[in-house]
Amino acid sequence: MLTQVTVPYSPGYDYGKGVDLATGSPMGHVVDGAFSGVDDAMGSISSFDIRRIHTTAELEKSLSINVEASGGCGCFSASGRFDFAQSSKIQSSSLFLLISAKVTLPFHGIDEPKLSGSAAAISSNPELFQSRYGNMFVNGVGRGGMFLAVLQMDTASSEEAQAVSMELSGSYGLFSADAKMKMESMQRHFP
Repeated sequence: MLTQVTVPYSPGYDYGKGVDLATGSPMGHVVDGAFSGVDDAMGSISSFDIRRIHTTAELEKSLSINVEASGGCGCFSASGRFDFAQSSKIQSSSLFLLISAKVTLPFHGIDEPKLSGSAAAISSNPELFQSRYGNMFVNGVGRGGMFLAVLQMDTASSEEAQAVSMELSGSYGLFSADAKMKMESMQRHFP
């Protein structure tokens, strides 16, 4: 039975590369096969958002992370988003805006994976095989990216932060709409 594990991208991962699940370390090229996208899948999806953040917990929720998830499994427990949230130091006497842009491109995977010639040659020796190729392989890659920024405006009190937020609230939408149009334009030029 084959098990699928979804993990964040790490340098060295590529289609057909072996991976040691315990450490996340990329290993040798273990699987060959043509890769392609999913038939009839949607094209790229983009989103852009600006919102006020009141607490670190709210920032973590906006980034789709939580303290329990930061424990994770093996090396895949490290989360740049978790580190980002923890370093942001949200406080009530300042105005914090989370600016996020995300582009999701169609998933690409190996259609019919088969062992590479060098991997097949040592497949009868499990210890040697695992030391060279790990115990998993990269079958597919979810493509895209995310940009996150926290804009901090220092104020004298939480009341002043609320007043500034009320003054700016109408501007979030205009800025967001303008940025979204620019992202969509870039997306047309760079599919």
